[in-house]
Amino acid sequence: MKGNNLFGVIVLIVLGVFITFTSVQKEEQEQISPDELYNKIVQKTRFYSPDKVTKLIISKDSSLQLIDVRTDKFYNKFTLNGAINIPLKDLLKK
Repeated sequence: MKGNNLFGVIVLIVLGVFITFTSVQKEEQEQISPDELYNKIVQKTRFYSPDKVTKLIISKDSSLQLIDVRTDKFYNKFTLNGAINIPLKDLLKK
């Protein structure tokens, strides 16, 4: 019985050492300067022109999701096909 306990302890120690040296290394967070962050935020490639949105709607591009933030009253009066209505006051609710 004493030999089994010793074997178990050795196995646990070996596993502990193995886990310690093979553990996932902490990923370094990318550091970015305020100027770089600002430039990434205001890139013109982040925005679509009305012409591009029109082409996507006409071609029925599946990557486009239109969200109509008007009130139900105006949404029911007129909306584009495929648009979903999430009133602006409800947009940030869960």
